[in-house]
Amino acid sequence: MRYFGCDCRHEVIGVELFCDFQLYFAFYEFSGGKIPLKDRIRHAWKILTRGVSIPNEIFLSLKEAEKLSEEIAKIVAEIAKHEQEAEQARKKLENLINQDSLRIAK
Repeated sequence: MRYFGCDCRHEVIGVELFCDFQLYFAFYEFSGGKIPLKDRIRHAWKILTRGVSIPNEIFLSLKEAEKLSEEIAKIVAEIAKHEQEAEQARKKLENLINQDSLRIAK
């Protein structure tokens, strides 16, 4: 997973390509020290009631935004390559099936 940090230094975006060629974004919140019990309970409550504990926004510097854009472009290119390979394999399989069907029909 590649990580891109928020300018506020409290949030991070993680970007990863899963083995099934799905693009995954994760938002993480962190602090420099131990998180107080009150904040941990607040985060747990937000997860239980809303499904998330952190804001869904992040502020990136231009440099970090460019890095994120490049990483997403790489992942999209990899997905496109995989889809193209899958399409070629599907066509080969269809041709084999059609050839076998013709042999059976004769």
